[in-house]
Amino acid sequence: PKKVEANALPYNLEFEAQSDSGKQALPCLQSYVCAMSKDGYLLLIGGRRQGLHTFEGYPANNFIADSSNNFIYVINPQTGDFWSFNVDSLSPDLSAPLQSTNQEFYHDRLTDQCYLIGGYGWNAEKTNMLTFNTIISFKLEELVTLIKANQPAKKIANYIEITNDDRIAVTGGSLFNLNSRFYLVFGQNFTGQYRAFGGSDFKQKYTQEVKVFTLDPHSLKILSYGATTNSDPDKPFHRRDGNISAGMDPATGRPSIAAF
Repeated sequence: PKKVEANALPYNLEFEAQSDSGKQALPCLQSYVCAMSKDGYLLLIGGRRQGLHTFEGYPANNFIADSSNNFIYVINPQTGDFWSFNVDSLSPDLSAPLQSTNQEFYHDRLTDQCYLIGGYGWNAEKTNMLTFNTIISFKLEELVTLIKANQPAKKIANYIEITNDDRIAVTGGSLFNLNSRFYLVFGQNFTGQYRAFGGSDFKQKYTQEVKVFTLDPHSLKILSYGATTNSDPDKPFHRRDGNISAGMDPATGRPSIAAF
């Protein structure tokens, strides 16, 4: 039998750089949504091309409007080939949240349904920034196929559903689904342009809670809703943009959510 070492992981990780010489350069993005199709294609939505934002008193330099990622990308990580769709060709109520950063995302692998919630970005008029109150849903395989086939915006829009609810206006949290209930963990609602603190032209409010709700799969309306808070003076729920992942309770075998 193989010797088992104490406190050692039961697997190894290896990283192999991919060579895409001669191919068009892949997009440089951060804080985007990423999902993988059954054939191994990567779907990228939202985020920014700017890189690490600045923190100046003059807010226009911090989240530059034209640095929002206005494309949905489909990438073949094996070959370096990719396809893109410009969301600016969609209606403003849909294109604006699709370009936001730090959206919450969940992909149901059994139904292939994807859910995008919230995110921080520029409004449709590019006059101010806000945390979106949107729930967006689509089938991953369908969207990948449409973008690879270079289908027009009108057809792609028919495969995307959207609704609004102020209770889920959150950015920088994480979204999970356990036992048919969604868990929106931590995050914040930031309204106005991000800047060095001081002034009255922005509002920042951490949720400090785990929002729990169910959705009508057709209308995307919230059917039931509740929230879990924590009264510890150290405010462990006062968090955003953290590392939060799905896991399993080793004692019971039940699915769990872990915030690191």
